[in-house]
Amino acid sequence: MVSEIIRVTPNVRQKFVLIRVIKDGKECLMIWGNPNIQWHKDIVDEASNIGYKILEVLGGGWLLLKPEEKTVYVWSKSERFGIAPISFVQEIFKEKVIEKEPE
Repeated sequence: MVSEIIRVTPNVRQKFVLIRVIKDGKECLMIWGNPNIQWHKDIVDEASNIGYKILEVLGGGWLLLKPEEKTVYVWSKSERFGIAPISFVQEIFKEKVIEKEPE
């Protein structure tokens, strides 16, 4: 099983990328957002500059995480990297950030 790394700013609309990376010798999926960066490529560069080895960029887009509402909105695409698989990104947030609805 591949672990996930999520780094986004809650309650702020931001660009994000979905990336396959190597961290400490282990492959991880990363959802990396930054509301202060204009281009998706610069978000990838930011992750690389702090020590993650980038294997593949799987796409990008925009997101807004509202943890108090247990909601994440994911939309649009990166002109450079294409669209991240939106339903997959939402599923990662459901498992890691958003509590599931009681059955």
